[in-house]
Amino acid sequence: MVGLMNEVWLNNCRFANGFRQRINWLHSGVLLMLIYRIRITLLFYILGGAVDYTNLDTDNETIS
Repeated sequence: MVGLMNEVWLNNCRFANGFRQRINWLHSGVLLMLIYRIRITLLFYILGGAVDYTNLDTDNETIS
């Protein structure tokens, strides 16, 4: 009985560790996407075609 409980506990720990790793991967992916987007905007600013993604709504209003 004790051996069975230890096995279940170990399996739960393994699952929790895998889940935690998956969450870490997800967070690092989000961070990478943010860094990538910031790098693209910096590239646009350096090239002189400064694209401001925050003013897209107001631009649409001025176009129409």
